[in-house]
Amino acid sequence: MMLNKNSCNNMLCFLQFVEQIYDIGPLDQGRELVTRFQTNISNSKWYSDDSGLELIPREFDPSKDEVIAGNYYPMVMGVYLNDSDTGMSLSVLSDRSHGAASLSDGNLEIMLHRRLVESDLGEVLNETDHIRPRMWLVPDDEPAESYNLRHKLSMELQNPPLVRYGKLPIGNWTKLYKPVFSTMTKPLPDNIHLLSLKARNTTNGTISNFLVRFQHVFEKDEPTPLAKPVSLHFDDYFGGSFKLNIVNEMNLSGNRKKGSVHRMTWKTDTVEEDSTTADKIAKQSFGEEDVNTLQLVPRQIRTFQTG
Repeated sequence: MMLNKNSCNNMLCFLQFVEQIYDIGPLDQGRELVTRFQTNISNSKWYSDDSGLELIPREFDPSKDEVIAGNYYPMVMGVYLNDSDTGMSLSVLSDRSHGAASLSDGNLEIMLHRRLVESDLGEVLNETDHIRPRMWLVPDDEPAESYNLRHKLSMELQNPPLVRYGKLPIGNWTKLYKPVFSTMTKPLPDNIHLLSLKARNTTNGTISNFLVRFQHVFEKDEPTPLAKPVSLHFDDYFGGSFKLNIVNEMNLSGNRKKGSVHRMTWKTDTVEEDSTTADKIAKQSFGEEDVNTLQLVPRQIRTFQTG
């Protein structure tokens, strides 16, 4: 299934991904439905994401009592199979959570649906729903490009356009309403995601402030220039009709000012150096930030309250 983009003339070589849409259910009782992808990737290593964020390396353990079930792992946004020697890779991205496993070399297996009548855990998963999961298969043979493309497509799959229908003809609708609006004057860098922009403290139809979150979508060890700290000025991106006047940085939940949060210190087997903290890494890269500047290191999420 691997494509060599440098030497092939097939139309598939120019596609970013192959889409599969499944129409499943309800299943008969006592059934589990999986999809398997067998590739020619040898000496393969595979990864699944943890809570839709960090990719965790997984290993097949044949010594487990339940060899198949014990080697399944959560797949929130996608899984990734690669050969570090040749650069061959296959990413499978999904619009919903699944369980996934790699039970043999070059193999990926994803649980699509199941309907059980008994369970040794005391919770019977008698799922009678009809579902339509969507998956994007992303083959690649260039490591840096595969990392960039996987993050980009994963964001697109998890945040699809919302389609709305109306009774007015399109010509009349565009005369009555503004068909295009953006809070931003230009797109954010490819490694930064506007995770949320939420109106808060709305009274009598008036919005007093917003809660806004920014996320660096890459990890620090990924072999791509996009896996680097980023610094940007809010005015460069929100300088039009919608302007961000940052008042406070908040904790991740957005319910307390970051400066008022005092975290507990836990004893661990290893001691992290101070320079590994996100704030100090950013300061080492860009210096002190001002109120109109955002600094993000790989995998960091920051939350702000506007005025």
